[in-house]
Amino acid sequence: MNLVRRALTSALGVGAILVFASVLSAADGYPTKPIKLVVPVGAGSASDVRARQIGDRLSKALGQPIIIMTQSMNRPGKVTDNAYIESFFHSMKADIVHGRSFTEDRQIETALRDYVPFYNRTRLHSSLNYVPPATYERLT
Repeated sequence: MNLVRRALTSALGVGAILVFASVLSAADGYPTKPIKLVVPVGAGSASDVRARQIGDRLSKALGQPIIIMTQSMNRPGKVTDNAYIESFFHSMKADIVHGRSFTEDRQIETALRDYVPFYNRTRLHSSLNYVPPATYERLT
């Protein structure tokens, strides 16, 4: 998506949220407690920054605090978890997304379902001496 299109989409999204917020604020004092907005990306990303900007506007429109929460793939005390999942997502996009067009949701759902067995049983992993994870586990 080019930059102009992305900016327009973002502006339309913010506009829709603000209209929705003004309708909600007119409904008998709703909301009555703080609102949590979960952003499924790391802190400091463009989506996180945008969510915080939207949160500020929503907070003013609704008269309630908006709590922005970012989601992390890391387990407590396991700072490398995110690196592994980022590597997996990179591999998946390179293997099944880039260079392909999906015209229906079920096509990408099928591709995703087929990818995990391929990733574990067939795809060669350089970190495992170029054997699939399932083979590596049998050998160790």
